[in-house]
Amino acid sequence: MNQLQQRPESPSDRSLLSNLPPSQSDEMPDFVFTQLTLEDFNLNDPIRNISFKMGSSRESIEEQIGISTEQNYSKYDTYGRLFIHYDANGLMDSWYISDSIHLPFQTNRGVKLEESTYFDILSIYGTAGGDFNNYGLSLNYLYEEVDGKLVPRFSRYEIVDTDHAYNLSFIIDKKTYKVNYIHVSTYNFGYIEPIEKYLNKKK
Repeated sequence: MNQLQQRPESPSDRSLLSNLPPSQSDEMPDFVFTQLTLEDFNLNDPIRNISFKMGSSRESIEEQIGISTEQNYSKYDTYGRLFIHYDANGLMDSWYISDSIHLPFQTNRGVKLEESTYFDILSIYGTAGGDFNNYGLSLNYLYEEVDGKLVPRFSRYEIVDTDHAYNLSFIIDKKTYKVNYIHVSTYNFGYIEPIEKYLNKKK
């Protein structure tokens, strides 16, 4: 934790604290990325044994999970509490989940909402993704494909080929330290498009 709080007058409720092994967390090296593959940005449903890679077509996805009936304010097609964005060619370039109720979806490495913890993410994806924001504790991992291999990037300013870069993000509940939001996107959708929309509004 990077914030200094006032000393509490009474002990914390132990039922709200996750069981993080101190000895393991102390041994984790700083600023380490895990080597990922493109499959690590897949949308996975282990119950139905289906997986959708980034760039899957709307048709192939909806054949498996049903047809979306509406879009949210961010232009994501909604499938219950799963949200998928498609590019102009109808190919998935982003997905996110933020509600674990009736959601079997998870990352390619088994991260689940309301089950996986902050320590799990650090163990699986590395310690270089830590960040704080207004929503909670977040972990963000950027990768760029270079010569067929994914190379981690500490900053978006290191990205050279934006057409072959990806972002994997998690938001962690501040009280329970469990994952309550998972977001995966291409770099162009996650970073370039929002900047372009902002600049167009300013004109």
